[in-house]
Amino acid sequence: MRAALVSLTVDIAGRQYVLTGILYGIARCMLLWGAEVQVRAVKRGAKRVKFDAIKKRGEQWVRIRPALQIYSDSAVLVQPAVEDAWYLSNVSEDGVTLRSRDTQHSRRLGLDHVHHYMEDPEPNAIQTTGIVVLNVQLLIFENQLIVEPSPAPGQPLRTFAPARTRATLFSVATKAAAERALDRRRKEYAWNEGVREAQQAFDDFAPMLRSLESALSANSTPVPLQIRPSGKHSFLLGACGWFETWDWQQQAANHIEGAFLTIRKFDGPPRLPGTVTLREPRQLTVRQYRWDLVALDSARWVPNGRDDVSYTSEDLVTRELTELIERPLMRQ
Repeated sequence: MRAALVSLTVDIAGRQYVLTGILYGIARCMLLWGAEVQVRAVKRGAKRVKFDAIKKRGEQWVRIRPALQIYSDSAVLVQPAVEDAWYLSNVSEDGVTLRSRDTQHSRRLGLDHVHHYMEDPEPNAIQTTGIVVLNVQLLIFENQLIVEPSPAPGQPLRTFAPARTRATLFSVATKAAAERALDRRRKEYAWNEGVREAQQAFDDFAPMLRSLESALSANSTPVPLQIRPSGKHSFLLGACGWFETWDWQQQAANHIEGAFLTIRKFDGPPRLPGTVTLREPRQLTVRQYRWDLVALDSARWVPNGRDDVSYTSEDLVTRELTELIERPLMRQ
């Protein structure tokens, strides 16, 4: 064999060299291809295992980690970790769909966006049954649900720098047309279904507060609340020594233009019709919100003078109650 090889080398040395190079290249390509096939098989196997684990938990309400972040239109972090229930559905080998119960935003995520699923058997205030740990951060910016890579599974995004597409004549014209359409829709909404929906949103406040009071008691962290109607479209809230009046006022019964929800905070029971107070309480803060469209099909509470932030009714009662509990009024 050696003699034949030597003879072949001697007789056509140049040809032998080329043939050796081709054979080496072919062998190397085969090895690399085999390794790639093996890696792909491992990835497919891991993906299949993840799919099998998650598909059993589809069609249920879950929490997510990292929790939702909300940014203002100027990309300032307004709410770093919003606890919300998300509906996990449409589980397939391609991905899953998550929909927020609070904001109704939804997003399709690839399975590689999901790190793992955790059971959550303990009862909680938002009535979820599990936790989905993500490799990405879900955030709301300009009322859009955006996906950004997170630094580690379940870890919140530390900085957010929104990428902007280069403005063109057509993109500017499209944006201007969308803004005009939203302005026209807001006018129609304020004089039509907005009247009923605003009133319903206000009427939801008191039941939501009672529900939160029950949830706190069930969690062995009771916070007694005083919730008392003080007018047709107003009520008094008392918690942790603080008192707040919530008033919804319309300029006319057939539209909500110029209508505001006003929340006044006092350091004691305020004077109300038919009540007697031992001392005149101090009014500490006044906040006003309007009920308005933030998108063509989505209305929320918008702070007066700030269009970059908006709240659902549940957002607002949770925010107010959290603030009262965090800083209780300490009486001397």
